[in-house]
Amino acid sequence: MNKIRLMILVMPLAGLLAGCGNGGNTTQMTVTTFYLSGGIRLSDPNAVVQGVTFDPPRDSINTITNFAVQTNSNGVAVIRNVNLPATWAFTRSPTANCNRTDTFVGVFLPNPAPVNLVCGLTIVLLQVAPPTVDYLNPPPALTISNNQNLFSVIYGMPTVSIYDENGTLMSAASANWVSADGNSLTVPLSLGFNMYTGTYAIVVRNVQTDGSQAIAGGASVDVVNNDPPPPPDPAPDPCGGSICLIVQ
Repeated sequence: MNKIRLMILVMPLAGLLAGCGNGGNTTQMTVTTFYLSGGIRLSDPNAVVQGVTFDPPRDSINTITNFAVQTNSNGVAVIRNVNLPATWAFTRSPTANCNRTDTFVGVFLPNPAPVNLVCGLTIVLLQVAPPTVDYLNPPPALTISNNQNLFSVIYGMPTVSIYDENGTLMSAASANWVSADGNSLTVPLSLGFNMYTGTYAIVVRNVQTDGSQAIAGGASVDVVNNDPPPPPDPAPDPCGGSICLIVQ
């Protein structure tokens, strides 16, 4: 069975790739494949994974925009010099533990990029209220919701992380309330402080039985009325525009 999975569509593509490159540093993507057994996430070895991005490379070093790899006996494959940060799509082929082909689309990745591909795991786009936060008059909390009972408190409160348009983690906090049906949670808006005007990615993760975290879904939120300060003025010319000798 071929399934299309929305893994994490956390930001609109418009303006997503604004910002600077990585300054010539080598990028790295770590792909790990899993399957579920009795609700427990287990490593799924020897899975063939294909990845592709249509975002243009940010520099002349990290130019890989598509690949095909096979995870090792631990279900892990490492790819370097890939185009990051960028939005990727992945396809994982069937294995002895996963009798299906899954495609994960709209995956926005920072650098370095951990990519966890779980057989048959549906991760959805969440709803955020309010969708726009006025920095000058913020609400006390964000409410994040879904209609698939995605949020779990069995092993701990879900965590809510916010990333900027370059994939940089801005802040993370635990939810302070989760509905009994797992369809809604709230998180204090202290997360939104010290964030300039722009669009930010929100990722909600559930705590697993082994203490690790699994993505439950993603969303985006806009912050307004907090424009970044202008860049500093250039240093004055010590010679006032004339030729002179500077002795240090």
